[in-house]
Amino acid sequence: MAVYAAMVDRIDQSIGRLIAHLEKTGELENTVIVFSSDNGPEAIDFTTDPIFAPTTDWIDANFDNSIDNLGSASSYPFYGRPWANAGTAGHRFYKTYVSQGGIHAPLILSWPGRVDSGGKTRAFATVLDIAPTIMEMAGVPQQNRDEESADFEPMAGRSMLPYLEGKTAAIYDEWDGQGFELFGNQAHIAGDWKIQRLRAPAGDGKWKLYNLARDPNETVDVSAENPKVMARLMESHERYLAENKVVLPPKDYQMFAN
Repeated sequence: MAVYAAMVDRIDQSIGRLIAHLEKTGELENTVIVFSSDNGPEAIDFTTDPIFAPTTDWIDANFDNSIDNLGSASSYPFYGRPWANAGTAGHRFYKTYVSQGGIHAPLILSWPGRVDSGGKTRAFATVLDIAPTIMEMAGVPQQNRDEESADFEPMAGRSMLPYLEGKTAAIYDEWDGQGFELFGNQAHIAGDWKIQRLRAPAGDGKWKLYNLARDPNETVDVSAENPKVMARLMESHERYLAENKVVLPPKDYQMFAN
């Protein structure tokens, strides 16, 4: 984790150098900056976990992960599941899962003169929304798919710009949101509501409902008290699966053994 902290510090220094250059050249006011992170801490330690033997063997043969060498160009360390749990504290699980610990990431967006500086929001958006946002900022129209042509697919995301400029109350409508699926684990988020199904060993394979505004750690299933919300999100998720041609793994599939 000390190596990881050093990497974060280097990123911070480099961003500072970039911003200083933009200020010096007079281009900072003409620059949109978008900064985010990967989706959740990585819990797998490829140096010790028996996940993929060729990777473990390759690291062992080509890198020196002794304590004194950690952080050098010849090291390839991982911080493993305990530190991944610590790194996502306040959220459940980590990368590989569709729980908040595995999909909730920060986003910083700067556009001087157009987006208020220093503002904060917890409005729901996904990485799919970044590209259409930048396109609208640049004045590039999004093409609609030609129904008689399969040359391209329409963008799945939507522009965040109207919300960022204060023209709309949210990025997505009340019951409009996005679905998630990874290794057979599924979720769908609309506003503060989230349905989720985690397979064993992380979960029991049953759909549950959470209110993320009150329970960001996904500890209390409120599906029994909110059957209409549950039904609405399940309907949205089925539509998401169909529109994206999602192929779910077999019911007995497990990424990790119990």
